[in-house]
Amino acid sequence: MKRSWIWAIGLVVTLVWVNLAAAQEQPKRPAPPRLPEGVKVLRDLLYVAGGHERNRLDLYLPEKAEGRLPLVVWIHGGGWQGGNKENCPAVPFATRGYAVASINYRLSQHAVFPAQIEDCKAAIRWLRANAAKYHFDADHIGVWGESAGGHLVALLGTTGGVKDLEGSGGNLDQSSRVQCVVDWFGPTDFVGWDPNFNKAVYPMIAHLLGGLVQENKEKARKASPLIGDWDQRQAMGLNASRGIALNGYHKVVFEHLHLEGIRQMGLTAGYCDEVSAHGCTIERNARDGMNFTGSRFVTVSGCTIRHCYDDAVAVHCVHEDTNPAAKYGTVISGNQIEDSFGIKVLGGENIIISHNNIMRPKLYGVYLGKDSHYQEGLVPHRNVIIQGNLITDVIRREYLQVPHELNEGIVFVDSGRAIHGTLVVNNVITKSKPSGPGVRLAHV
Repeated sequence: MKRSWIWAIGLVVTLVWVNLAAAQEQPKRPAPPRLPEGVKVLRDLLYVAGGHERNRLDLYLPEKAEGRLPLVVWIHGGGWQGGNKENCPAVPFATRGYAVASINYRLSQHAVFPAQIEDCKAAIRWLRANAAKYHFDADHIGVWGESAGGHLVALLGTTGGVKDLEGSGGNLDQSSRVQCVVDWFGPTDFVGWDPNFNKAVYPMIAHLLGGLVQENKEKARKASPLIGDWDQRQAMGLNASRGIALNGYHKVVFEHLHLEGIRQMGLTAGYCDEVSAHGCTIERNARDGMNFTGSRFVTVSGCTIRHCYDDAVAVHCVHEDTNPAAKYGTVISGNQIEDSFGIKVLGGENIIISHNNIMRPKLYGVYLGKDSHYQEGLVPHRNVIIQGNLITDVIRREYLQVPHELNEGIVFVDSGRAIHGTLVVNNVITKSKPSGPGVRLAHV
């Protein structure tokens, strides 16, 4: 009998010890913060059927709302190793006419990249698929994140059309594109990351990639929002890395960026509705400083572009549709361009090139017309104003083996197309070896 009591007491002590150990390993989930008045929450909605336990989101909605609500999606930080959807700072937006979602995603201890962005894209697709059910606007989804979450929202913004990052998380008939990105201090370039810059973060990046950056450069490139839309870059036939490439978007804005030593093009925005670049500095590029092929409305102002092997600014207005009423416009004004090929506009209407300082252009200062790469499909030139530009020291480059007709301050190629409704006034052109008229109409 005595032995039975001893055994029973030992069992109770063991159970108590096990329960205490379990309690220490799994602390209680903190109580969720108090909701603002007039806001309701739907917690732990599964956005991947049969997925990981972290494939869940919380949805905050106004209790009283009219019409479809724009949606703000919060993505938490934590070095891709921690954090959760609780304590969402976007919740107050639900009192101001927005719906708010806060998502969890697989951490790097669960799966390495691209699992994290695949989960984020799956969440966006699920939200878009359920927009009618929860009464928010599937065409107005913005994402906001901090640190690791900032990295993921930036990647959402730059890889909307990249199929290789969609994953298999369901609702693949829906788009994962977003219309707005707010990145709070999220890393954007893993390839160029200096391990001595922040020694605490570098191991987190290695954990995310599944190995050191130098041993996983291709994966690091795909995980870097700053490098841009790598899938679309390949579709355009360019295999080397670029500065920033954002293709196929409604509106792209480049502001106050500094790019130096890029092996290919600096800023690229192809087939967009609106593109603007302001206050950017681009130096020592192996190709164009800026290239905006197929974009309809382009503005470049207040930029400095130096030592580009090809054009400083290239705009190619290529027909993508058969709509004769499609509108185009290009304004390139107030820029400083040095030791590059100058400004090239192939096709287009409502073109203003004004008050640019173009110093030592390698071949031409301003070029309008066509070239060997774009013989057909260009929008005819109409309503062109070239005014108040200073083009100095136009240099003849014999090694380029191009017709002398192209070696002028301002060149029109295929004059029957290029001079329809054109005004050239108050430009100052000087040449290193005085010859020719400075403005030339060429048929080449």
